[in-house]
Amino acid sequence: MLDEDLIIKLSEGPVIATLTGTIVKSYRGQPSLGSTSATRLYVNLPIPEVTDFRE
Repeated sequence: MLDEDLIIKLSEGPVIATLTGTIVKSYRGQPSLGSTSATRLYVNLPIPEVTDFRE
């Protein structure tokens, strides 16, 4: 369940999603991402690369 404050914070400006631990697969001839047990989803990571991109 998402926190209401988090939803409001995410709605301010662009949302940058960073996926790790994924594998590229083919689905109906198109590339797609598949998850693994190591897959993680990070939203608006507090790192300089994401902060700079969001500004």
